[in-house]
Amino acid sequence: MKAVAIEAKLNELRADPEAIGWSDRIRLVGNLLGECNPARPLDGHTAELARLLAADPKWEVRMALANHLHKLSETDFASFTAGLTEDDNAFVKSAAERELARRHKGHTGTAKRVRGLSRMEDDLRKLERQHGTKASNMVSEMAHKLYEGLVGASVHEMRSVITAMKLDIEHLATESTTVPMIAKIAPRLSMSVAYLERLLGDMKEYTRAPNHDMATESLANLCGDALRMVQAEMKFSGRDASSIVIECAVSSDLLVRVSRMPMVLALRNLIKNAHDAFMLDETRFEPGVIHVTAGREDDGVRLTIIDTGFGLSEEELNNVRQFIPGRSSKGNLGTGFGLPIARRNIQANGGDLRIESRLDEGTQVTVWLPNNGGKDP
Repeated sequence: MKAVAIEAKLNELRADPEAIGWSDRIRLVGNLLGECNPARPLDGHTAELARLLAADPKWEVRMALANHLHKLSETDFASFTAGLTEDDNAFVKSAAERELARRHKGHTGTAKRVRGLSRMEDDLRKLERQHGTKASNMVSEMAHKLYEGLVGASVHEMRSVITAMKLDIEHLATESTTVPMIAKIAPRLSMSVAYLERLLGDMKEYTRAPNHDMATESLANLCGDALRMVQAEMKFSGRDASSIVIECAVSSDLLVRVSRMPMVLALRNLIKNAHDAFMLDETRFEPGVIHVTAGREDDGVRLTIIDTGFGLSEEELNNVRQFIPGRSSKGNLGTGFGLPIARRNIQANGGDLRIESRLDEGTQVTVWLPNNGGKDP
């Protein structure tokens, strides 16, 4: 909803909680929270209007809001859940508790994945101590190849299913002129299938073995290629990011020795994340600036990507720093593989990736690469 419309509705309900019909208030909940960004806390008027609806005299309105809790940021989720799980109405309370269980299940699943990865790393270190680095590397490489083969076969089969689904959706779309309900469902199905295609592509990319064919490259050219990829993808998907200013100050004579395409892909993912920090909804972005700078230091080359976007809370930042593939706070706009792929590709080139962020202040991503520009690694 536009800010003017939100303020108007807020003024009406401030004066009289039932100034708007209760069925219209239910629709208002969907319009208000349907487009909210889970990575960004609700702003002032939106949050106040949501609080009024959470305390609405009609339980149906409160339940509608409870059913949208999963779309809220961590901070807002905790705030609204605390009240709705204590609601006097059993239906509202049940809906809020269901959303709380869903969020808890997601966190529990993430924790299990973290523990699983930690155990695997511990086992590899133990193997290295007992049998040496060569044996440990061989086991790691064999496991990666096995995983790559399993995922590759699964992705191939799922893409066949998706192709059939796309044909069925296209057939449905041709019937939409005679069946109104199909006109509503077909676009949503198309978006879901497009998301699955992106997810499968990222899964495949994440399992692909790093390319060790390295050459001396201009860091400015790598950044330029990555930015053009992001801009082309934005245009193709109908997303207007013209409100975001890109300030790139990377010297053309700053050289790094890397594997070109994996590094371009890593930078593409980081620059895309910087754009998404201004995301208002699926197609619109808040005005802002992305600064890309780089310089040579004694220990290597340091590239920083700084955005003035919404930033991350401390809890969100801790989750991001775990680099767990498949976890995304962007709904169907993100697959959760972009940042893990970026980190993996950077580390495969001997580098490292660091992230700093503060809520409502923006995010800084620092890429470090070894100081071997123009030299053999």
